[in-house]
Amino acid sequence: PSYDEYHALVSLPIFQQVGDSYGLAVCYNNVGETYNALGQPRSAVEYLEGAVRVCTADLGQVDILPDAYRNLGEAYLALGEREQALFYCQQALQIAQHSGYAYMEGYAHESLAKAYAAWGDTAQPREHLRQALAVFTRLGHAPKVNVISAELRLLEENLQSAI
Repeated sequence: PSYDEYHALVSLPIFQQVGDSYGLAVCYNNVGETYNALGQPRSAVEYLEGAVRVCTADLGQVDILPDAYRNLGEAYLALGEREQALFYCQQALQIAQHSGYAYMEGYAHESLAKAYAAWGDTAQPREHLRQALAVFTRLGHAPKVNVISAELRLLEENLQSAI
């Protein structure tokens, strides 16, 4: 396991024992995100659902919820479950917007672009990438601005070559 995964797995029982719901939600979310990055989306879903359970049981942990939903959307996308992917990415966006979590709003738009692209849609991915770009530009997050700009250029190039 990676250092982050190992750290989170070691931390999980400690947070459970001391009843630290914030630490528990963060660990579940981080381990789930790591499993998805490692190409193990089924394992990712298990941990991410744990993060959602903790967040919804302890409403004080809502700041983690949009990221857990977004990561669940990404995991379901990796599993080819497009409806689930869209549902969770949309939930992430709604909560992020309602709560004023601008970074999560940008990331949710980016994830929604991927989810819509999996359906073969071209308009929705473009719109969500543009919105993500606007958010990250407003926040001054240069690395994400560069990534989203490149994704938009690639999408536009692919659309042009399909015509």
